Amino acid sequence: MMPTWRTVGLLAAASFIPLAFPEDRALAVWLYGLGLVVLLFLGDWLVAWRTPVDLKRDPVDLLVQGRAATVAVHLVNRRRRRVLAAWRDTGQAAFGLESEMKPVLLGPAESKRVTYEVVPAERGLWRLGDLYARRAGPLRLAWHQWRVPAGQPVKVYPDLQALARRGSLVLATRERAAGVRRARFRGLGTEFESLREFMPDDSYRTINWNATARRGKLVANVYQTERSQTLMLMVDAGRLLVPKAGAMGTKLDYTVEAALSLATLGLRFDDRVGLLVFADRPLAYVPPARGRDQVYRLAEALYQVKPRLVEPDYEAALEVLRARLKRRSLVCLFSDLLDPEASRRVLVQTARLSPRHLPLFVALRDPAVVAEAGRDVERIMEAYTRAMAVHQLERRETALAALRERGGLALDVLPEELNSAVLNQYLEVKARALL
Repeated sequence: MMPTWRTVGLLAAASFIPLAFPEDRALAVWLYGLGLVVLLFLGDWLVAWRTPVDLKRDPVDLLVQGRAATVAVHLVNRRRRRVLAAWRDTGQAAFGLESEMKPVLLGPAESKRVTYEVVPAERGLWRLGDLYARRAGPLRLAWHQWRVPAGQPVKVYPDLQALARRGSLVLATRERAAGVRRARFRGLGTEFESLREFMPDDSYRTINWNATARRGKLVANVYQTERSQTLMLMVDAGRLLVPKAGAMGTKLDYTVEAALSLATLGLRFDDRVGLLVFADRPLAYVPPARGRDQVYRLAEALYQVKPRLVEPDYEAALEVLRARLKRRSLVCLFSDLLDPEASRRVLVQTARLSPRHLPLFVALRDPAVVAEAGRDVERIMEAYTRAMAVHQLERRETALAALRERGGLALDVLPEELNSAVLNQYLEVKARALL
């Protein structure tokens, strides 16, 4: 039961009317006026309460992070008179819903479909809440408010189309740099594609002597990068990826986006792509597979992964891989290096993948540490802080160099550079036939 602005106006008017009457009658006039407004308000509310108006929201199953989506709400007036109604939707903060009531004028027995846009700010499993509605009486003096149970879970996926476009852009950039105009990515692979005339800058190993003898001039083999290889993504969801890293959120948020970008590019090359998410124990496993549907399986396993304040168990995670991964694979491990003990454990376990697999360790630098290491100093405490930042970066580089010496690959990049760095490293592996 809520008054409208009309009721407030009438109450104000009822307070001023007694001023026009003699003093001995002013109180009685004021009480009569006030009583009349109250009676009208209660009668109007009673009519509003008995006016049937239905309200429901269309089911919302899946949304995409950062992309606007339309949500529809239906209002139905079951009375044969006009009704002024208002409504609002509720949900978790990730949806950014407005808290204001939206008015709707419904004609006699009219049904209206009203829509609003929602732009989910974060991936994950979120919840849209109940609907709240009001209907006014015929005098527009009173609102009757009620709640419609409509809570439902909603999956918010990363934007897979944007990630696929990003992979295509990196691929096209590399091809343009190499002077290649065709859609395939040619490199130093071993999968034969075609023959062409030998060029002065070609390697003599590419000469096809049988074709040269037939044509009477030097002919070279053209190779393309291998297909149907195996790419295994390992995502650490432990304490190392909890810290905030930039506008997108935590280091894990950047990692999930980079992992899905790499997966879409790998599937484009017809590679078998799999996933293992772990923290203090394995959390999710998607067996390597090819095909368009595989990226949705990977997204299903990653969309609601959140970092945990636990120590990651690399040994248990790698035991799962060793038991299930029979073919030689590129194993891309997304984690970080924070303290010497954690660095030692992760690098020892990663190095154990060689030579059966090709490990690629991906670490995210802290932008604040990088900025501190490069700043000019004026005070003694600033010099100490800068020295600590430089020491931390040098220690990271030493640890990653040790992994490279054991036959692995390593990246240490800022969060904003993670996507392009990982995609370029994958294409380099394909071009140089490292698998």
